Amino acid sequence: MPNERAILCGNAPRKSNGQAAYKMLRLRLWGRDAEVHLKSDDLSRPVSANIPTTFADLIEIATYVYVADQAVTRGGDGVENVGADWRRRLLFTIPVRNLKFWQRSDVLTALVETLSFLSEDEYHFEFIDLTDGPTIQDYLPFPKTGKAQAVEGVMLFSGGLDSLGGAVQEVVRDKRGIAMA
Repeated sequence: MPNERAILCGNAPRKSNGQAAYKMLRLRLWGRDAEVHLKSDDLSRPVSANIPTTFADLIEIATYVYVADQAVTRGGDGVENVGADWRRRLLFTIPVRNLKFWQRSDVLTALVETLSFLSEDEYHFEFIDLTDGPTIQDYLPFPKTGKAQAVEGVMLFSGGLDSLGGAVQEVVRDKRGIAMA
């Protein structure tokens, strides 16, 4: 397959077990050399305090998959080789917090089958233990000062007048702390 990449995520080390045959793509979400930036402005501090490590891993995995999808072309700018180069083989090495969960065969199979179905690409994942990685709070930009308000509910907010009316009713009339997504 001509369109193959090995994607090293975070602080994953470069290995020689088959990766040498592939073009390399390094993606970092944290640290001095980070080139991928993940921020969520729609969550509040109380919500983020209880995010399970598996969910934090999933957010990072999804970010790496998305960025790799954008970075690895399907045949370049022209249309000559689009058919031959449409399908890509992507080998990810991703550090995770909950290594035992991501190494389970049922989880890995579901992840690979879902992504392959959605993209027509061939995915391979190697999960390694995350050492010295970010906490989920590193992705949530909160003011350093001030008191966080307790969130009593989450409300969809499209930016339209109907959403604005609902938000005003919840906050002003009902005096509820809400997070809008």
